Amino acid sequence: SVAVVLLLRRSTAGHGGGLFASLGGWVERRRTPVRLGTAALVVVLAVTFGVAGLPALSADPAQLRAPDDPPTLAIRRLAERFPDRMLPDLVAWRGTDLDRGLTALHEARRAVRDAGGAADWSGPGTLVPDRERQVRILGLLAAFPRDGFAARAAAALRAEGLNPVPFAPAIEKLASALAVKRPLAGADLRSPALRPLARRFLVEPGGESILVAYHRAPEGSRAAIASALAESDRPVVATGPRALLEGIASNVEAEFRLIPLLVLAAVLAATAVGFRSLRLALLSIAPVVLGMAMTLGAMSWSGLTFNMINIGLIPMVLGLGVDDGIQFMNRLRHERGRPVAETARHVGGAILLTTLTTCAAFGSLVLSTSPGLASMGYLVMLGALSCCAVTLLVLPALLPARRKS
Repeated sequence: SVAVVLLLRRSTAGHGGGLFASLGGWVERRRTPVRLGTAALVVVLAVTFGVAGLPALSADPAQLRAPDDPPTLAIRRLAERFPDRMLPDLVAWRGTDLDRGLTALHEARRAVRDAGGAADWSGPGTLVPDRERQVRILGLLAAFPRDGFAARAAAALRAEGLNPVPFAPAIEKLASALAVKRPLAGADLRSPALRPLARRFLVEPGGESILVAYHRAPEGSRAAIASALAESDRPVVATGPRALLEGIASNVEAEFRLIPLLVLAAVLAATAVGFRSLRLALLSIAPVVLGMAMTLGAMSWSGLTFNMINIGLIPMVLGLGVDDGIQFMNRLRHERGRPVAETARHVGGAILLTTLTTCAAFGSLVLSTSPGLASMGYLVMLGALSCCAVTLLVLPALLPARRKS
């Protein structure tokens, strides 16, 4: 900021000599081309937003950390090796009857599979399958001689030259599993044999039961999965870290489509009261409206997206950008009877100086290794420079050449 002030000191001295001495005259001589260029810019931005849409709000936490950060690299490697364990998608049921919960999750798995998910599905159904499948398996095991299984297994291990003692706990668990003569039910998840395995799928806080199934949903399919589960009459919901982040991002994005409009409305009302003229107020906020449109267009072209850090800067950029138009129109109001080009020469240096110092301050964030912080710097610089350019080049061309005294 100090360097910018020193470089522009001579340019902003007096009545705007040096760099800005011919700014107003340049705009005055090219009033028609600037107006045509502004209309063309509006058309280009409209086409851009129609084709590419507004910059999306990303809920990916990886965009907030440096790609070469050791924890980020470790998480990425673990996710490649264990995709169903790192940030899985969940389907949860809440109630008191575990049998109904198991049935609901069985049906939910089919609904999730039809909606494009259910990859790497892992749930309580792996411990307690549906009743028809259990009956079929018990019928096959009925022909298997289960009496004396532990002794026969130990003898088979000795015949292979192995010591059966280390295998004894596993043999006992397998023998107890083969001894089951009835289909398992939801209550068996609380049994001593299944509880250590069911702990990952069953939580019972305050006398209520929550059954959870894990799966991996492809990107872009979570909305369809949530809709499919919502249409079911079962109390089953789609949840999980990714679904939670996407839900938060969706709510934030919906609110931030309204907040800028409220900010502009409040600024317009305050400016109209201060200027005692709705026309002057509309001209004052015109640079920030067109400047923000330019910023969003540049973000769409460059691939810069909103994230949970930089989206909060939108009201601040609006507040910074509207100052340029207010300062210009305020100076113009006090210089009635003088050419608009003279006003542009007088106030142009100050507006550009404040814009460059703002860019110098926030631009330092682009040096951050965190993509989230760097995006804050890019967003503020784009917004400040766009509003400044519209104020100094477009706004004078939209005004009459000479204001009436």
